Amino acid sequence: MNQGLKDTHKGERCFILGTGPSIKNQDITLLKNEQTFAVAGFYLHHDYDIIHPKFFCIIDVACFGEDKESKKFIENIAKKVHEDTSVILPFSFKNAIEKRGLFAKNKKIYLSQNSRSTFRENGHFNIDIDKQIPVLVNVVFSAMITANYMGFKTMYLLGVEHDWLAKRSCTPEANYFQDQHFYEEDEFPKIPLLTTFVPYEKICISATLAYKTHRLLKQKMPDVQIFNLTPGSYLDVFPFQRYEDVAKGLNDNKDSHG
Repeated sequence: MNQGLKDTHKGERCFILGTGPSIKNQDITLLKNEQTFAVAGFYLHHDYDIIHPKFFCIIDVACFGEDKESKKFIENIAKKVHEDTSVILPFSFKNAIEKRGLFAKNKKIYLSQNSRSTFRENGHFNIDIDKQIPVLVNVVFSAMITANYMGFKTMYLLGVEHDWLAKRSCTPEANYFQDQHFYEEDEFPKIPLLTTFVPYEKICISATLAYKTHRLLKQKMPDVQIFNLTPGSYLDVFPFQRYEDVAKGLNDNKDSHG
């Protein structure tokens, strides 16, 4: 599975577009000719069609429920994703996706996750997507692991605040953890598993696991340069750079080549 993707973008750079609030204030239209990975709710971004992501990641199993809101979410993405965009999906829902005819015209990349496998300190875990990988606790990891398998050697992260512990918000109207995004919460379908009350203790555990996974992936991919272009991000395992400086460099390179 997925062997045909190995090193198909060897030595190239890519941009991984999260859905954190900061990405709303960055001129990401400058990335329209770049290799871009978009995740989950990014289809709501006002520049989505201009960016025209090359890859789109939907890996959270909560998004594939049989309830009305979950179906609405997937169907909205399926309508929005361009036909030449490759979609990265959980292998466990392959039959359901095929049966419903979702992303029928898109190239689909399925990631098989092993619930008994974890990201270990000793580095004894697999991240090659032609085999089973550990369970991914954040959709950004699906983009990073896929990009690594394809041979991308430079990755830039945008909209990846990872500030869950600093901005917890529960309201009387919505007594559940609300993550912070560039879009308004009422624009996103209220998927049951994503609108269930989560104790702060569990949020802390999940956040710690996400930070740990980033650190272990960095160790597992020593030849890959990963930079965080997200202003105000709490994810400090990767060096920070200013998006404006990187984007200017992209334009300068284009200008120098006529």
